[in-house]
Amino acid sequence: MPVNRSLALLATGWGLIETATLVVVTLSDFDVLRILSGADYLHAFEANRLQALARLSVSAHADAYNVGLVLAGLRSTAFCYLWFKSGFIPRALAAWGMVASFLMGACAFSFIIFPELAKVIPVEIYGAPIFFFELTMGFWLLLKGLPPSGAAPDRVSTSAQAGVV
Repeated sequence: MPVNRSLALLATGWGLIETATLVVVTLSDFDVLRILSGADYLHAFEANRLQALARLSVSAHADAYNVGLVLAGLRSTAFCYLWFKSGFIPRALAAWGMVASFLMGACAFSFIIFPELAKVIPVEIYGAPIFFFELTMGFWLLLKGLPPSGAAPDRVSTSAQAGVV
């Protein structure tokens, strides 16, 4: 069964933007190291101001990282939907992926809108389902793989029964 090409391209676009966002987040984390490095040029600032700048940079990291997680949730939900529709993997696994991906993205979006919510909802609530989905999905693909022809398993057996190769 062919997948929805437009949705696959949209999810890929979200994935590219997610990756770019998280690369920028990672690179900006080096700002904290520079601020706290004790380099000679930083002596122009008082120690408490440098600490405030470092704290500001760490806080900005959380917000930007959550933007990346929202994009990851969108991307992963769309791809799991495509997995679900294609039948290449068990539908229960794909459905679990859709729920876990949506939960991760929705929580990250909520943390952007309501930052205090991140202190109430532990990462295990929204991080564990997607972690275990990705782990299970990786093992599934490693151990079972995909049909050699790229056709969904139920379609291959139906075609073989009908004598169509």
